[in-house]
Amino acid sequence: MNNSLTLPAPRVSVLMCFLNGAEFMAEALASVRAQTWTDWELLLVDDGSTDDSVAVAHNAIAAYADRVQILTHPGHANCGLSASRNLALRHARGEYVAMLDADDVWRPEALARMVALLAAAPEVALVGGNALRWYSWTHDPTDRALDYAPTI
Repeated sequence: MNNSLTLPAPRVSVLMCFLNGAEFMAEALASVRAQTWTDWELLLVDDGSTDDSVAVAHNAIAAYADRVQILTHPGHANCGLSASRNLALRHARGEYVAMLDADDVWRPEALARMVALLAAAPEVALVGGNALRWYSWTHDPTDRALDYAPTI
């Protein structure tokens, strides 16, 4: 999909690794496309999925094919999250790397805020933020209070 030899390097490489993530991945990908910070590439790593994850990914990113790569392990093996992130990192061209799980979503300003923080403080190597704990569209929120995870 992506010909990295002809495109300028993006400021941010977004890494998304997935294993059977078809149920939620379209929303995660939509949240990347909706970013107000638009200088990104997306590296998707299929970690041996047996569901429709790859088809969901292709459909969700079709309009952005020039800056998206879908990677797999040799033999379509399931190698785990660390190996999948390392595979994506080997292909990343951005100055910064951001990771988004296939069952998570970002607010539209997430990348812009991260880039601004890193650019303003070059001595900072890592930024993170609060995460809203969410269970599913069918989860009754009265069963368990939604709360924010502490900042690292």
